[in-house]
Amino acid sequence: MIIIRKFDPSTDASLLEFGEGRTIVRIGNVTMVPLFSKEDFLCKFGAKGFYLAVEGKTVVGAMLVAVEQEESSRFALIYGIKVDEPWRRRGIGFQLIRQADAFMEEAGLDRIVLDTRPDNTPALSLFRKCGFMIARKSHKSLRLEKVRNKRVTSQHTVRDYTTL
Repeated sequence: MIIIRKFDPSTDASLLEFGEGRTIVRIGNVTMVPLFSKEDFLCKFGAKGFYLAVEGKTVVGAMLVAVEQEESSRFALIYGIKVDEPWRRRGIGFQLIRQADAFMEEAGLDRIVLDTRPDNTPALSLFRKCGFMIARKSHKSLRLEKVRNKRVTSQHTVRDYTTL
């Protein structure tokens, strides 16, 4: 049974490698490389916002999420979500996104935002199932957002995935 829990520095530190100006999170055969120094990474994600998907003692997935602000709008930003390849297509990504929903609600926010590549078909399928919509599109990336209660504020133009 998969359990989603917060990162615990006393038991999970081996998942992290720190280099100059970057942190590597290793989950089985996959990595996330957010561009944060060790100090910035631990400050932003260490106490909250770093979630692990665990089967027994094996970490099979991870997600990084934090509160961000643009102009007068605060929102939850998913910096990365990864599931180890042998564990994909088992609902683990969906469970991690549900944890992001809980993070958003606990923080009193009404939006979750993430960026992905337009050719990342498996991730786009997951995000669509989880209620994300396209907020901004370029040839290299998509900005997706999920608005609590499907309410879209006037400052955000959101198109449905069917426009891809």
